[in-house]
Amino acid sequence: MYWTHIYFDLDNTLYDHEKAFRKTMLHFAEKMLRRKKASVSPEKWFEVFKRYCDDYWDHYESGSWSRETYQINRFQSANESFNINSNAEEALDFQSNYEWNVATFSELFPGVEELLTKLSNQPVLLGIITNGSDEIQRSKIKELRLDRWFNNENIYISQHVGLSKPDPQIFNYAKEEEGNFLYVGDSLNQDVRPAIEAGFDVIYFNSRDTDKRPSNSTIPEVTTFNEVSTVILANL
Repeated sequence: MYWTHIYFDLDNTLYDHEKAFRKTMLHFAEKMLRRKKASVSPEKWFEVFKRYCDDYWDHYESGSWSRETYQINRFQSANESFNINSNAEEALDFQSNYEWNVATFSELFPGVEELLTKLSNQPVLLGIITNGSDEIQRSKIKELRLDRWFNNENIYISQHVGLSKPDPQIFNYAKEEEGNFLYVGDSLNQDVRPAIEAGFDVIYFNSRDTDKRPSNSTIPEVTTFNEVSTVILANL
């Protein structure tokens, strides 16, 4: 195989984060709406909530809002749309419930098990580089049984290592030995660009079919994990 080390992002790369996000949020929205005796359905509430998630995302990604501010504002704006009273503490509790339970709603993308099993029988080191809470990300890894293919020492989580994407240093941190490195991720800004800067080859897994790569780019862009597999296995 051309690559000696293949690293993956976790959320929206190895598993369908959007699907898990929806299922988990609907579960806790139903509890919240029942507690508040609101007449709106969880599905309708989530539709509005998700719109605010997307509308407010740039404030968070640009750094003008903190993570907590983003979480509070999207929750409260959704509730205000239905004249439901809520406060910042409730918003953060709602977020906490989501984070500690999303792992149980998570499912690997079709094709992940097959590819990782094939790669585990090849002379290639497999790893994960992901942002997030060490405990929460590891709970996802455990629930998804990804430890079948990834050794703990090859899992780099931003909170644990003290570096986070899009800083290229988290990729350099993982390059502790010589070799040819590949990274598979779902974000141009968070994954593709910093990985390239750190000397990785990349596959842009545009799993949400959102930002397209520049037209003059030569990096592979795919929209399904089976296409990820095709690109990697072509180099076996």
